[in-house]
Parts: sequence; structure tokens; C-alpha cells
Amino acid sequence: MNNKEFTIGKLKEADFAKLFTGVTASSKKEDMYEHWDLKIETKIDVKSLKKQAREDITYNENFHWVELKNVRGKLSWLYGDADYFAFETEDYWVVVEKKALQDFIESKCKGKLI
Repeated sequence: MNNKEFTIGKLKEADFAKLFTGVTASSKKEDMYEHWDLKIETKIDVKSLKKQAREDITYNENFHWVELKNVRGKLSWLYGDADYFAFETEDYWVVVEKKALQDFIESKCKGKLI
């Protein structure tokens, strides 16, 4: 690997690290001998595939419920302690930052929120 490739690789690692909180970069020794670049210490709330309606037979990867209040009338998972949400699809996961999802939902539900 030449210096240019090394520099590009380090820049990409830094770009990726910006997506998360609680990121620790590997030392040169850890990178070379343990073969890892970043350690991410963050909270993720995992959301499985859901049905669009209870009576549906199949799950719909293009539809995910976002809960604003729970059954007790309290703020729900959207306002919990997770840093990110991971939504399941058929072939991969979609990871979304909590603040970004909150802002999106609040922009779509103006005047209708809690």
C-alpha cells in the first residue's frame, strides 16, 4: 500500500467515524495485528420488520411504525436513550441517527405532536 492509499483509507475511516458517537480509533499496532480500525460504543434500538396492518399475512420492509407515545401515554422509543435506530429490511439494515429521525417526524407532524 502506498502513502496515498493509506491517507485515503484514514480519511474514509474518519468520515465513517463521524456517523457515530463514542468512537475510538485503533492504534497502529491494533490496526496492523488485530485488523480493526474503529471501536463504536453507542446505543442502538433495533426495529424488526413489521406488518402494515395486524391482519396482514406478510411483513412489509417499506413500512415502519414510529411510536411517539407508548400505551401508558409516555414518550416512547423515539425519545428514548438510544443514539441510533436500526430498521430491518429483507436484505440489510437501515441505521438512522435519533436526532435526524426526530427532526424528520416532527417536520411531518407539525401541530400534531405531544
